[in-house]
Amino acid sequence: SNSPTNFYLFGGRRTNAGTPALMNDVWRATITCPPSAAIPPAACTTTTSWTQLSIGGVGAGFPTPRAGAGGAIWTQGRLAIHGGTDANGVQNDLWEWDFGSSTWRQDALDSTASVMAPSARTGFAMMGDQSQQRIFAFGGAVAGGAVTDQAWLAGHEAAAKLVVKLPFSLPALDQAKNVVLRLDALGISGEEQAFIWDGTSWRFFGAWDFTSSVPHVRASTSGSATGLLQPDGNIYLLFIQASRAQFNFGAGFQSPVSIDRLKVTVDFK
Repeated sequence: SNSPTNFYLFGGRRTNAGTPALMNDVWRATITCPPSAAIPPAACTTTTSWTQLSIGGVGAGFPTPRAGAGGAIWTQGRLAIHGGTDANGVQNDLWEWDFGSSTWRQDALDSTASVMAPSARTGFAMMGDQSQQRIFAFGGAVAGGAVTDQAWLAGHEAAAKLVVKLPFSLPALDQAKNVVLRLDALGISGEEQAFIWDGTSWRFFGAWDFTSSVPHVRASTSGSATGLLQPDGNIYLLFIQASRAQFNFGAGFQSPVSIDRLKVTVDFK
């Protein structure tokens, strides 16, 4: 094809010029394969040309120099960079390079007490979906070197969420007591994940059962009674759409979290 194809390179570890160093520059490679003018036409010769878009820098306006970051085009004219390893270790920040203004912008992550943000990671696969303005990340190594097979999706819109308060109004419990909680959420809107607040963070509880003809979440968890039952006498559940709400032209936004019937059973041991 005579149409050029571009791909982009961010940062990495420079090893061919003196002392090895981490980089945060941005390059564009343009690949062309002009058609042959010969008769009969011969196979075209692929040509690659490089253009430096940013020499990098330091300070609040730049991602730190790093290697192993993921990168993808997730909206027209913007390159997303996530994670990687800098001089301080493995990171989980998210940055956007604007091709029009040639500037960096750091995106705030919807952490929701660490539920909606992946842990720091490096050396993972990443791809973009420009039509839905979102990016996907898979695998890599987390802090400490352990390899993960997690898959994550990020979008410009926050995920739909529903917080449920279960008012038990029970007196203070002995810390040695344990509690087993069973959940049956029927008639959910699809692709929800359930979490429970353990006093410190949202703990994963269960996910939408796609094998059933009736969409639901059925799961159970256990822990110390004083961990799951909060000081105000309530247990808190969080339901989140596994797929971020994205705008579909002609169809509007995807459905928010909804539940037709919620049944929770609590056994104290």
